[in-house]
Amino acid sequence: MSKSGPAKITRIALSNELTRGGLQTLGVNIVAVGLGFLAQLILARTLGLIEYGTLVYAITTVAFLLLPAVFGLDAVAARFIAIYSGKKQKKLLIHLLYWLRWRVLKYSVITTIASSAVLLLIISIDGFQNWSVMLIVICGIPFQAVSILRQGILRGFKKAALSVTPEGIFRPFFTTILVIACWLVLPDLFDARIGAGIHVLVSILAMWIGHIFLGWFVPGRAKLPVSETQALLWKSMAWSSLITGVANSIHAQADIWMLGTLLGSKYVGPYSAAAKYSLFVIFGMNAMNTMLGPMIVRVADKPDELQQLVKRSSMISMILGGTFAIILFMAPEFFLNFYGKGFNESALSMRILVTAQVLNITCGSVGMLLAMTGHHALLMKILVSSMILDIVLNAVFIPQWGMAGAAMATAFAIMSWNLLALMMVRHHLRIRPTFGGLF
Repeated sequence: MSKSGPAKITRIALSNELTRGGLQTLGVNIVAVGLGFLAQLILARTLGLIEYGTLVYAITTVAFLLLPAVFGLDAVAARFIAIYSGKKQKKLLIHLLYWLRWRVLKYSVITTIASSAVLLLIISIDGFQNWSVMLIVICGIPFQAVSILRQGILRGFKKAALSVTPEGIFRPFFTTILVIACWLVLPDLFDARIGAGIHVLVSILAMWIGHIFLGWFVPGRAKLPVSETQALLWKSMAWSSLITGVANSIHAQADIWMLGTLLGSKYVGPYSAAAKYSLFVIFGMNAMNTMLGPMIVRVADKPDELQQLVKRSSMISMILGGTFAIILFMAPEFFLNFYGKGFNESALSMRILVTAQVLNITCGSVGMLLAMTGHHALLMKILVSSMILDIVLNAVFIPQWGMAGAAMATAFAIMSWNLLALMMVRHHLRIRPTFGGLF
């Protein structure tokens, strides 16, 4: 048999593994999206436009605080667990798991205490009513941080579908049940504060279920000392991943947060609904990426196999994303009306965001490729530059054009970092990650 024979078999096997794992994750995500959509609809309709906007604003703001709480350690887990488990380095694997757990616990507790203290100071000046919802949501930071780390660990073990199950399925399921129960029992008292309490409670439940899942795969719990060389390697990626996570989070939340800050909560609800719908376009790519990351690590030094992986991933992502994009672009008002009266005012914003996400999936998994091939520092610089652009454009566009301005700013930022990352992938990895390998 020629040398190309085994190589071709390996590429086919990798593609099949990616497709199988990606589709399993996609199946979980489809159920998760349905449950999550139902939970958000019920929240929006039971709380009303203003209270729902207040809750979304609080959750969006606290999402930024999860970044120092996790400190990029989920990305460290996904990459190095894939390396150590692939090479059967059990001792290093146990070292890493111990190191990760204690740091996330420490960082999340410090973040919770510090942010609560700052907010209590603000409350003493501005009054309790406006900030009480956010204070409640802050209490959930440690539980969410532990869950985010667990997702990274399970991705490293190539258990992509299982990694998203607690937050994707159990969380919205319990949210729906609790919201309906509270609304039926306390219809006149049900407000954003009760919604925030439910948010924290379901965070605890999801963490507990995820802990059970993690126990099936973690090889040991011994408290082993970590060598300085290994710790420096992990810390290096953690810092880059933290800054990358900050940039990613600002990309995902800056428009909502700045809209609420500059124009008020009444615009947050409709715009956040449009933003949530636009994420359906990258639904397939996100599902594939949870499986793709650890597989990139395995073939990072094999361009042919890497090209085959990203080709299969981009094809599935585009088929799914393109279908969603056409449907959402054609009838945004129809879907926004499910949220209730006044939400269809963000129809134009939804069209803009959907268009930007189409370019996102066209470029392929460029961020994942850079992060998992040792170019995480380069990805960090790209995203930080785009983050600054995002903030500046939101500050300029929102006062001028409101929700449409926020959407345009976000669209420009998405397009800028994707195109720049695409250029870097082509330069450093010598592969074509775009749909059909066109660029």
